[in-house]
Amino acid sequence: MITDRRKAVLHLAEIQHGDWSDIQSLIAPELLEKFRILGFIRHEGEKWQITSIGIKQSLFYREPTAEEREQGRQMCELNIL
Repeated sequence: MITDRRKAVLHLAEIQHGDWSDIQSLIAPELLEKFRILGFIRHEGEKWQITSIGIKQSLFYREPTAEEREQGRQMCELNIL
């Protein structure tokens, strides 16, 4: 069961929608409730769906591109960060 917020959001973004019972078996219930309250997911009846807010949150957690990683390294060397 996924209990890490980052992993849970990325997983929801990958799946996009489905049966509520399926996602409950994969992600900790307290995370699902927080995501619902924050508007990351919509839960209606027996179905769930990620929202645009949830997609934006998943983009925040994504891995940096090679270019972004290099920029970060350069900024760190220059003590900009």
